[in-house]
Amino acid sequence: MSQPLDRKVVIVTGAGRGLGRAVPLACAAAGARVVVNDTGGAIDGTGVDEQPALEVARQIAACGGQAVASYASVADRSAAQSLVELALSRYSRVDALVNNAGIARQNMIWDMPEGDFDAILGTHLKGAWNCMSAVVGPFIEQRHGCIINVSSGVAVIGAVANTGYTAAKAGVIGLTMGAALDLGPYGIRVNVVFPAGHSRLDGKPEPWRDRYPTHPRAPIPADRWPPEAVPPLFVYLASDAARDVNGQLFACGAGSVSWYPTWRAAREITSNDPVFSYDELASRIPTELLADATNPSPHRAKTAYGSGRASTHYPRRTTRSRPNDRSPTSIRATGPPTEQTRQTPDPLAPRAERSTG
Repeated sequence: MSQPLDRKVVIVTGAGRGLGRAVPLACAAAGARVVVNDTGGAIDGTGVDEQPALEVARQIAACGGQAVASYASVADRSAAQSLVELALSRYSRVDALVNNAGIARQNMIWDMPEGDFDAILGTHLKGAWNCMSAVVGPFIEQRHGCIINVSSGVAVIGAVANTGYTAAKAGVIGLTMGAALDLGPYGIRVNVVFPAGHSRLDGKPEPWRDRYPTHPRAPIPADRWPPEAVPPLFVYLASDAARDVNGQLFACGAGSVSWYPTWRAAREITSNDPVFSYDELASRIPTELLADATNPSPHRAKTAYGSGRASTHYPRRTTRSRPNDRSPTSIRATGPPTEQTRQTPDPLAPRAERSTG
């Protein structure tokens, strides 16, 4: 079996369960020594349990690999620093960082406590930054390194009752692109991935639906969306074969890998005068600039929340148009599964409640 990560040291956060668990196992199978980080807490980030990370590390060791478990919270900067120090003390080097740690606290924007919003950003966005800032010192010294940040397609299309999650995952994209520019000259590459697959987010309690009924979450069956379909891309990005891949956005899952080019305007309107008048914008934006755009959640008189606090019929999401030049380039695995039911939906398609990341 090919060992593209032979002797490399890879840190994976959020590595104890689901999609995150599949990544360190794949990296170890590819020859890497792995730091398996997970607090083992609940989906909302509360609690601590050492077993998830420890079990992954033990599974790697049982297969002849090398791994060490960490239970540090990436939301704490000093804890994130200790994670890197653990890799250096145990293996004397670090070659790649996978920022996968995350939590979920769902609520409509008017019901979400500030503390929940802060906790989500603290783990997904600040946590990624904490780990990146801790690892870039060794990376710069050795003039190479790889950072893979996990985001989600909902970062650019939104998701009902998930303003915190969508904001955090959108921030991860910006963090990735900015860091790619900072670190590229030092031989350090930074990329972002939208993974799609079965995880423990499927079937999680969603009490907000009792107050605001919406269309039920579409299931992500494990047999059609196995977690093991996600990590091959991570292994490739962490390998020397991807040494020139930097500042890119990918999606993967169920036998498909997609690449999303940088954002470009789909359409432009211009004026002879450098300052548009209101009347010109009011006339030309709807007829020219947004001629084929649709509102993803239009107002309907019978769906008002009533005092801004209640709704029994949330409006259906409508199809959102996307710029043609933002459509992904996709490749599909040649082996099974090939049946139509296994095809990977576009992570930027307007179905906001996919389990990702």
